[in-house]
Amino acid sequence: MPADPPPSPSEAAFPESMLDTVLLIKAAIMGIVEGLTEFLPISSTGHLILTGALLGGFEDARGKVFDIAIQTGAILAVIIVYWQRLRETAAGLGSDVRARRFVLNVAIGFLPAVILGLLFGKVIKEHLFTPIVVASTFILGGFIILWAERRRPTRCAHTRRQAGCAAPTHRPRCGSWQP
Repeated sequence: MPADPPPSPSEAAFPESMLDTVLLIKAAIMGIVEGLTEFLPISSTGHLILTGALLGGFEDARGKVFDIAIQTGAILAVIIVYWQRLRETAAGLGSDVRARRFVLNVAIGFLPAVILGLLFGKVIKEHLFTPIVVASTFILGGFIILWAERRRPTRCAHTRRQAGCAAPTHRPRCGSWQP
């Protein structure tokens, strides 16, 4: 009977049982980062990219699948939290002006990003979903927020959150292709 091959240097340093534990700890950290950032007005995807780069082991295809799975869970959590509002909106589309206005505002904010994403998605992902770009834009965005905080606040001319208020609010999102 042939002898087992000697373990590779990584297998010798980290036995398989320890690798599983390390991977589970990394996955838990990624889950915590996703959970903390999903409900805040910050980029959960960007934080996952940076955390994955810092932890290591999430750069391959399995890491991408993990990112998709963890963000799918976050999307389901958002749907659960807002389920009542989504159900009321869907039920009221035919008769409720507020429901139609809400859907229109979401479309104004969402459709331009979808169109640009479909047109340029591959280039965006290839060039902008890197840890260096994400970290740089986080820092730049921090300075922009500090600058904006010092400006005198302005109010939207529309008092009832009409479609005119959604466009200026969401227009910068189309330019912020960094995750």
